[in-house]
Amino acid sequence: MSLYIKIEEPKSTRKALLVGKINVLNALKRCEEHNEIRAKLKTRLQELNSILSSLPEKIDEIKGMLPVVDVGKVGFAAGRLRCEMCGKFFKTERGLRLHMSKQHPVETTKKEEVESAATALDRIEKQIEMIEKEMTQL
Repeated sequence: MSLYIKIEEPKSTRKALLVGKINVLNALKRCEEHNEIRAKLKTRLQELNSILSSLPEKIDEIKGMLPVVDVGKVGFAAGRLRCEMCGKFFKTERGLRLHMSKQHPVETTKKEEVESAATALDRIEKQIEMIEKEMTQL
């Protein structure tokens, strides 16, 4: 693209027109660069979409190559959960907790509950006594 302007008038008018011409040319250049980037982005997005659309087929293909193993028969050598009381093994922590609560419940007697309540009351009474002593000193 060629754009020629010839002005034989004052230099300031000539300079203003040339600066305007430069600005227009720079804007056109930026527009062209923007269009090129958009075209590259569009082609990359199309490539990614084609890859993503073929991904489920590839996953199915990989699953077909893997051997089928029944997890229940294998046993969990690493990370086994074992009951401390009877030695049974469990797959999950929840299973172990349920086993412990049903098979080996912790027996709490009313006597222990009364003793724990009494110790709590003793602590509170001691705290009240300390506060009363501090108040009398004031």
